[in-house]
Amino acid sequence: MSENTENLNLNKIRAKINAADDELKRAFLIRMELVKQVAEYKKTRGTAIIDAGREREIIERVTCGEDERTKKYLTEFFSAIFDISKEFQREELQ
Repeated sequence: MSENTENLNLNKIRAKINAADDELKRAFLIRMELVKQVAEYKKTRGTAIIDAGREREIIERVTCGEDERTKKYLTEFFSAIFDISKEFQREELQ
């Protein structure tokens, strides 16, 4: 395989990564709007921001049926999203 062909393949892969990133961004922005609504709900009812049971439920749902390696990275990914969501809610509740 020539260097030009390899670069072309790499460029195609990167274009697919860019499309996946755009999809992640869109989903993230939708999720954060929903997190804002949850914060408003919690604010009116005086409910705590942290809901460890809900987080476990989500992790179990999104990792169900995945191999151990994939479960590990999905758990890390969603844990990061949870941390961002909690920080966002704290800011909303101020």
